[in-house]
Amino acid sequence: AVVREVKEETLLVVKVEKLIYQATDESGEQKFYLCAYVSGTPELGYGGNERAKMNDENVYRPGWYDVEQVQDLLIYPLKIRDELIGDLQIGFKDSVKEVSLLIL
Repeated sequence: AVVREVKEETLLVVKVEKLIYQATDESGEQKFYLCAYVSGTPELGYGGNERAKMNDENVYRPGWYDVEQVQDLLIYPLKIRDELIGDLQIGFKDSVKEVSLLIL
């Protein structure tokens, strides 16, 4: 399902390496996977509704970013972005990290 969704949304082909985060929020559970690039050029796919929502500012703009840029990007949920920044520095552990996104 991950490979299909990435292809549908970005036209990229990826290989799933492993589940890295399991997050809980008000709407339920979200899962985040570490994937390896296989092929393709990042652009909006035709399966999602992002292409229809594009505007002059093109807020949906898939692209390539250096790992060092992650801390400067606005990636949601922010708590997952912060976990990702730390894990990129120390490497991803073998276990899945549980993250609560609930607002208390």
